[in-house]
Amino acid sequence: MITHYPREIIAAAAPICGMADLATDYQTTRPDLRSLTEEMMGGRPDQLPEKYFARSPVNFFQLIQGSLFIVHGSLDPNVTPANLHQIRERLDAYNIPYELLVFDDEGHGIDKPANQELLYSRLSDFFERALR
Repeated sequence: MITHYPREIIAAAAPICGMADLATDYQTTRPDLRSLTEEMMGGRPDQLPEKYFARSPVNFFQLIQGSLFIVHGSLDPNVTPANLHQIRERLDAYNIPYELLVFDDEGHGIDKPANQELLYSRLSDFFERALR
């Protein structure tokens, strides 16, 4: 939503293990999960490139006006680190400011209590600053 609406409507976003490029995600995720994406999208990226492009936030990063805080697990087998690399590369290319929190010992989702404590604290601080 932050890629499509002005700051007055979406002032801040904090994707956690979020997919930014659905085609990249399709190619890099576990093979057993690809059928879920095909079901949701109605086919593979090579069959529906326009649809995958239109639904991929990475293609609209230049439109971001609100504050952005990205959270990711380095061991994520679903939304792999390839996604995070692409996100950072594109945001940096457009000079879009963002905060980043990467957990080296987490996968898809932040599950460990100590990590959750840090995450919730950082999310609270982020939204408090962003929504002033």
